[in-house]
Amino acid sequence: MTTKHYSKSITPIGNRVYLSPSPKGQSTKSGIILSSTITEQYSIGVVLSVGDKCLVVKVGDSVLYTTTSGTKIEANLMLSEEELLAII
Repeated sequence: MTTKHYSKSITPIGNRVYLSPSPKGQSTKSGIILSSTITEQYSIGVVLSVGDKCLVVKVGDSVLYTTTSGTKIEANLMLSEEELLAII
């Protein structure tokens, strides 16, 4: 029996976003270093794919979201665009 790997073939439906979480304690794409206090409550991720009803985010954006958001799929997350807090 083979194991199916989803990460390369997932296309979100509607306003959902599929993203790859960044390691905690890292800096943003623009070079801002986040303290450990911020990374305990919030996480940063890079958008891998978006649904056809997403209005704001696009593939490649770095986004901020709460640590309680989303559904884990392998090492990545699926969440709705409304659950995102900011594009950074």
